[in-house]
Amino acid sequence: MPAFQRVFHRLVFALFVVQAGSWAAFPQILLQPSDVQAHAGDTAVFQLVADKVDTLKWYVNDTLRSTLPGANQKFALANVQLSQDKAKVHCVLVAADGSMRITDKATLTVLRPSRQMLTFSGELSDRFGSLVGKDGGKTIDMVVEIFRKVEGGTPDYVEVFSVEEGRGIPVLDGRFLARLGTGKATTGVLETVVQQQATLYVQFSVGKIDSREILTPRSPLTAMPYAISSAGGQIQGAGTPATLGIDAPIGTRYLDTSTSKIWLRSFKSWVLAP
Repeated sequence: MPAFQRVFHRLVFALFVVQAGSWAAFPQILLQPSDVQAHAGDTAVFQLVADKVDTLKWYVNDTLRSTLPGANQKFALANVQLSQDKAKVHCVLVAADGSMRITDKATLTVLRPSRQMLTFSGELSDRFGSLVGKDGGKTIDMVVEIFRKVEGGTPDYVEVFSVEEGRGIPVLDGRFLARLGTGKATTGVLETVVQQQATLYVQFSVGKIDSREILTPRSPLTAMPYAISSAGGQIQGAGTPATLGIDAPIGTRYLDTSTSKIWLRSFKSWVLAP
């Protein structure tokens, strides 16, 4: 082999070694952060799996929120608020030599506390009597309105469930379940409306708000939705609430008379009050 070819091959080999060494130190993303749902007031936890990373910098809507060591690959966003709904979260991975890699952006969906939601279910069929979503299910646009009258009038509350916004209503074999408080409210405040001392009626419409089919008749709200409240009360008993199997709205305070300890109902469980 001529001398100039040997020199060229050595240069190529040396360049390959340098590039391979640089690549080996470059942060590797093995699992991207996933979208997360959390109720208002709770903690949203984002996680990734990475290798060859020294530092993790987590951003919320492109604002740096936390810098963590590479071994800690979870980011906890505490006390999320409804205003943070649809926030974008991503992470910048930094290796020991300063090389960086950026993850995809994950979406935070913030749900209302369960005590601020109403659940309705029903059955849908088309004009020919066939059940909607009978062949594997589908997701539809829906508008839910609350009126003071069984017919006519102006709605006190309007909530839109849009497929385009990721808030559509799933329908399977005709059955659907809508949770008011998880869509986009365009008129009124749900908690205020349902606490009125008046008979209220719910109206469902299928389709987008400007081109929808109204389902009739309107349905009266039953007693259960009126249990919705803006604040929990206080109850008491002898023993911990978990041991006694006590369930209560979020925010309820419970006094254990046997120990004088006070427990607070969070979204997931009972916790000792600070």
